[in-house]
This record gives sequence, C-alpha cells and structure tokens, in this order.
Amino acid sequence: MAIHDDSIDCVEIFKEALQSGINLFTGAGFSKLPDAEGNLLPDANELCPQICERFGIDARYKDDLERLSNIVNIHHKDAFQKYLREKFTVSSYNHQYDILDRIYLHSYITTNIDNIIQCVMDSSKRYSLFNISEYGAKRNASSLPFIPLHGNVKYLNSHLYFGKNELANVDSDNKDLFDLMHAKLLEAPTLFIGYGFHDNAVERTISKLLQEGNQDVWVQCMPSSDNIDYFRDMGCHVIVGTTEELLKWIDLNIPNQEKISNNINIDSLRPYAIPTINQLEVVQREDYYTKGYTHWYCILSDYAYQTKNVNALYEAVLKNKNIIAVGIPFSGKTTLMMQIAAKAQAEYKIILSNISVEEAQRIINLLGGSKALVFVDNCCDDITVVKLLMQQSNFGVLGFADDYAFESTKHLLEGVSVKRKDIGELTREEAQGIFNKIPVNFRKQEDLSYKDSEDEKFSILEFASQNIKNILTSNRVKDLLERVNEASEKTFDIIALSTYLTCNKSCLNMDVLCAFENTTNYRILREYIDATQGYLSEINVPLSQDIDNQDYYELRSNLFARLAYKVLKSHFKEEFSAVVRKLILSVSPYKIYRYHVFRRSAFDGKLFSDLFGDDAYSLYERIFQFDSGAYTLQQMALYKSHRHDFNGAFEDIDKAISINGSNFSMKNSHAIILFEANKNKRTSISEESIVEAMNTLRKCFSSDKRKVYHAQKFAEFAVYLAKNWRDSSYLEEAEKWLVQLIGTQESTSSSTKNLLRQVRRELSRI
Repeated sequence: MAIHDDSIDCVEIFKEALQSGINLFTGAGFSKLPDAEGNLLPDANELCPQICERFGIDARYKDDLERLSNIVNIHHKDAFQKYLREKFTVSSYNHQYDILDRIYLHSYITTNIDNIIQCVMDSSKRYSLFNISEYGAKRNASSLPFIPLHGNVKYLNSHLYFGKNELANVDSDNKDLFDLMHAKLLEAPTLFIGYGFHDNAVERTISKLLQEGNQDVWVQCMPSSDNIDYFRDMGCHVIVGTTEELLKWIDLNIPNQEKISNNINIDSLRPYAIPTINQLEVVQREDYYTKGYTHWYCILSDYAYQTKNVNALYEAVLKNKNIIAVGIPFSGKTTLMMQIAAKAQAEYKIILSNISVEEAQRIINLLGGSKALVFVDNCCDDITVVKLLMQQSNFGVLGFADDYAFESTKHLLEGVSVKRKDIGELTREEAQGIFNKIPVNFRKQEDLSYKDSEDEKFSILEFASQNIKNILTSNRVKDLLERVNEASEKTFDIIALSTYLTCNKSCLNMDVLCAFENTTNYRILREYIDATQGYLSEINVPLSQDIDNQDYYELRSNLFARLAYKVLKSHFKEEFSAVVRKLILSVSPYKIYRYHVFRRSAFDGKLFSDLFGDDAYSLYERIFQFDSGAYTLQQMALYKSHRHDFNGAFEDIDKAISINGSNFSMKNSHAIILFEANKNKRTSISEESIVEAMNTLRKCFSSDKRKVYHAQKFAEFAVYLAKNWRDSSYLEEAEKWLVQLIGTQESTSSSTKNLLRQVRRELSRI
C-alpha cells in the first residue's frame, strides 16, 4: 500500500526533486525489506547471541550490540570483519528497490554496510555505482557517486565500522570521506530513508548542513515516530510512512523514462562511440609524428601507416572472440586499437578505457543481447572489467596491454577463454612503410634509419628518434623545465603535478588543484592553468580541457609525460619531491581520478627511496591512514629495504602476508627483502636466509601464473651469487626458466633476454 500525497511535506517540490536531482541517504531501516524467499538482514536481536557464541563472549552481553561489538573489535578484529561480511552480503533482494532507477540520483550515501544497493544497480540501465572511497574522483556522467560512510562488504579494502567506540570516531578517522559527503549534500536536495539519526558523526554533519545550506531535506519517519515534530522544527520536510510505502508511492508518481524514450541506449553509449571527424579538433600531421599524439583525428585522417597487425588482430578477434594484444610501451598499441575500431563493421563498436566494473555492467545491461565488438585500451589496469566483458556471449573483446601489466594480471582471467597476441618490434618493412608516410620535410634524412643489430630494441619510440625531425627529446623537455622553474614556481608545480598524475594513470582535475594550492578561487586557478598551457605550447604539448567534463585536464602527449617524468626525477629531484609530498599531504585520495589504479605505482618503494631518501616515513604513515591494505604495507616494506631498514621491512611485509597470504607478489617481496638483507654478509645465518629466499622464489615460480617476474628475480640473484659468492648452483635453473619463458613467448621482453645473456655469461665461466 502506498502512502498518500498528504503524508509528504511539499509533495510537488519533492516530485520535482526526484526527477531533477536528489541525494539519497539510507540507514538501517532502508535495508529491511525481505527478498523473494522472505530472507532478511539480521537485526541486533539475532546478531548478539550469534556473536557471543561465535567468539566465545559472555552471554550477559547478548542484549547489548554496541558493547558487544566493542569487545569483539578489541579481541577479534580481523575475524569480526570477516563475520560481518558473511552476515551482510546478500545475493538476492526485494525488487521493489528497483524503483530507485526511476529517480534522478545525484549521489547515494549510506551508513549501511550491506550490498543491497549493488544488487539493485547491477541490473540498472541508467546508473553504475561509483564507490568514491575505492575509485577516487568521479568523471563519467552516468556513474552514481556512492559514499559508504561506514564501509561496505563488497570492497575488501574497506573497513567496516561496527560498534559504539568505532562509530564515535568514524568522522575523524575518515574525515576526507565525511567532508566529501557534506559537499555532496550541499549540491542538491536530500532524501533520508530508514535513517534513525543515532550516529553522532553523521548528525553533526546534518546539523551543519541545515545551518549552512539552502537545499530541501526530506526525512522519512515511521507513522508512530516521536521525531516527526522534531525534524520539522529542525527545518526538514517529513514523509510519514514505511520504506515499502514510500517506494510504492514513487512507483505510482514518477514516470519510467526508459519506456518514454526509445533513444536511451544510443544516448547512454555515446561516450564510448567512435567520433566523427567533424566532432574533433584538428591535429596537424607534424604534431602526430613529432609529439606522439594518439588522437582519433589522426586515425580518421589516415596519418598512420597500417601495419600487418591491423588485419591480424581484427581476424583474430572475429575468430576467437577474446584477444589481448601485448607489446612493449610505445609499440603503437593505441593507434592499432583505433585503426581496427575504425575498420570494424560491427553494429555496436564500444571503445573503453578507465571504467569501473559497475559501469561495464551498465553497458552490458543497455546492450541486452545485441552483438558488440568491444575495444579496451590499457586493459590490464582494470582486468576485472575485461573479464566481465569477455564472459558475455554476445561480445567480442580486443584488449591492449603493456607486456609487464599483462604478466602481472593474467592470472585473474582464469576461467575465461582468451588468446594472447604479441605486437612485436617494428620490422624493417613496417618501419619503411611508416617512413614513407612521413612528409619529406619532417624526415631527418632521405633514407630510413633502422637498427644496426638484432639485439637492439626498435619500437615506435626508437623509430621516431632516428627518423623524425623536431621529435621531443629529454634535452628539449629539460630546457623547457629549466626556463619554467626560473620564471614561475606555480607553473612548474602544475607541470610536475600533471606529469606525476599522468604517468601513474590519472590526470589533473580542479579538485586536486584546489586542495594542492589551498584555494577555491577558480579565477586564480584558471590563470595558473592558462600560464601552464602557454609554456607547454612552446613545444606544442597541449594540457587540454576534457570536452565532456571541463574540470579535468590531460597531457595529450604520452611521449612528453614519459620524458618529463624521467627528467624531473633526475634533474629536478628536490622540486619534484616537494610536489609529490604536497600532493600526498594536502590532497584527499577521493579527489584523485582513478585512485584505485593510481595507487598501484604512485607510492612505489623504489621511487620514494630515490625521491625522498630517508624522509618518506611520514608520507607512508599518511598513505596508510586511508589505505591500510596489504599493498601499501608491501611498498612500505620495499622502501625500508631500499633504505637498509630491514627490521622495519620484515615487520611490514609480514603484516602484508598476514592480510593476503595467498598473494605470491607479497611472497616475492619477502624473498627480495630477505636476499637484500643478507647478500653482503657471509655468516651461516645469512647463508640460510639466502637459501630460503631462493626457495621462496622457486615456490612462487612453480605455483603462480605470473612466472616472469619470479624468474627474472631468481636469475638476477643467481647472477649476483655467482659473481660475489662464487656460488653458481642456481644458474642452470635460472637459464632453464628463462629459456622456457622466451620459447613459449610468455616473455619476449628485452629485460628477460638480457638476463638470459648474463646467466649464460656466468655459466661459461664455470
């Protein structure tokens, strides 16, 4: 039974807000509807006796969930987190919640830890849930910002706040997330469903909102609630009725837009379609060749030479359905992807990069059973997205990845039929074809310059440096940065900041810049951006504003980003380290675009050792405050190892293994630290430790699908022991592994081949 209009204060304004944009804030009462089989999430009366029995706690606490949770959190913290995930993870839900798809949601905020909203949005064609605490800054228009204030069971890195003491401090422990929630509530009206306002942390924010904001706030109250007058006196509108009654009212009063519009699929897929040439800014042929732009205009204008890989990969994906094309950096992968996509004849061609699993699911929902050819650039950045897409029987998927990224993530594709295709180095014939496409006035010399020996690497990068005039070089980038550094500290900082973000798979946005410069004066920030764009234009490198979201700025030249990163680390270490330090200490991770990918390389232990020396401990402490998972501990351990703080390194890597003991990357790091700590000693204990490190790498190689990195480390250590310890006992095994990897083309990288040469050189000396 639905509630009546007269049970809703300002009902017409409420209807308008539901269709023009509203924040939805849910509490425990929202999740109480039973699924199709009548199953309900447990309440306090059920949980208390179960917790007492499960964790051996005195039964006198069986009626006091808050105190009981405090006790369990102290004595059984990790086990309690696992227990909560078991209890609050659902696989089915009440389909009355699907009515939420009718509402124009501005954001979804909750104190619930269950995954009911994920189940609802998994079948949505309108929204994909975007967990800001996991992914960082939102950029995609169809993504619904999701702010789980107390954690969420679906995200393993998410701590679940449960218990009076924990909840009392949640807003200080997670200040950045609460600040973000407050900002979202100020941007649009808000509807509270099933929320009891018993949480002091949230109530402080709501009181602040009502004092500062001018947005309407509706609070759903049960008919018998004694808070109805209180909320009205606070300045809120009240909705009197149950959650089920309110959802039924929405069903009757808010039209289903999907049934009204026949174009919703096309409109929703527009960001992922190939643009027409008329929609694009013009890119000069010179810029394509000298600055390394991979831009649709260049492809549609036929600037690029078509190598044999275009037809080979197109044929492969049509035949085998799922293909990942693997190559070294600057092997032309993105250009290949664009060329094949432009050539393909599929009814639906979807070009993806940098999307979440939830957005991928929305695209799947939109297409239904329609056949589509899906292209995914840098596909191993989001390998779970690729796996989901490859599992769809109506999709053919062609992904592109760097060789190292593929080796690090291919184990996650287990259970999916996928073929690897290698993009080799440029043959002489291909290099000649590219050379012939270059206008004569851009060529360095009349004839092609190719590699002198077969051992040389020859990618697009080497081709360009040997054959094209005015190509960006380290020296040109260094000259620019020197001039900028002398003229404008702000401009230098923005170039360095943009470079650091870009090289770690993110990009600059205004939220990051506001926090970095500690100002919300957009006029001043635009002036900084304009000045930066002016200096970069001197070498024809654009810092371009995103057409769809003008708060984002991207360095369009990957070549510039790569060179600038190298130059900043080697020639401007003090200035660059200051920028990185300021970013970490001043900018919330929730403001960083693609934070879940950015974090994988941005806090690398060796990078921090090179940049900060012994002065990175406080930075890792800050990072650990909001990212306390095994990966952060692993990088902290590797950093300490580089600084010869081996006691601290072992402590951190042991903690990481205790969190994620089945991860061979963690075990690999433990072996590295153990080896580095003992390689310069010659005691019986150190010799035992070296043997243990090598045995650990053996186990990693035999058990883990990511064999390349384990084999490379084993070979590196085998060479070291042969040279420095006169111990050649590991060389033959190292040679066998490397030959195997090269022979099966599991690794064709120059680093693997170089290690094989070193191993054989040492073997020849025996």
